[in-house]
Amino acid sequence: MPNLEHVSNTASRTLPDLRRMYEEYFAYVWKLVQRFGVPTRHIEDVVHDVFVVVHRHLAEFDTSKPLKPWLAAIAFRCASDFMRRAPQRREVPSSDSMEEPTTLMNPEASASAKQSHALVHKAVARIDESRRPVFILHEFENTPIPEIAAALSIPVNTAYSRLRLAREDFGNAVRALTTGGAV
Repeated sequence: MPNLEHVSNTASRTLPDLRRMYEEYFAYVWKLVQRFGVPTRHIEDVVHDVFVVVHRHLAEFDTSKPLKPWLAAIAFRCASDFMRRAPQRREVPSSDSMEEPTTLMNPEASASAKQSHALVHKAVARIDESRRPVFILHEFENTPIPEIAAALSIPVNTAYSRLRLAREDFGNAVRALTTGGAV
């Protein structure tokens, strides 16, 4: 016998339209997948996988919660699955494949910005894989820790701990990259 309470709750809520969601969040998901370390030549495939998973699980989405953390969690899982299956375990994206700062600068400032941009992406790639999504979502996407914890299905204190450790990883990686040391 069907659960009538569940049926009435799902019938009364309005789920996001997949097409609108795809159009509105495609660039966001692309950027996240890239930041999660998927090589440029495979990003399109992984983003496609993300929206296939979204399509399959859209009916389960809790419309009382924000959409971005839910999408980010799916993007992280798809990127992680891809990286586990990939023949090359870790591929550090080159700076020329990453999004570039778009402000107009003199050549010296532009070169400096590109170097800084490359340094950040190399340092992020060195953050432990279990901590990286919390760091990226909080530091780059300004997602509150409780939303990240809910999206990744981890306790809030664990999310805070992973953020603290990821910041340490990031700082150590930046120091090593700027001094020529190894991490």
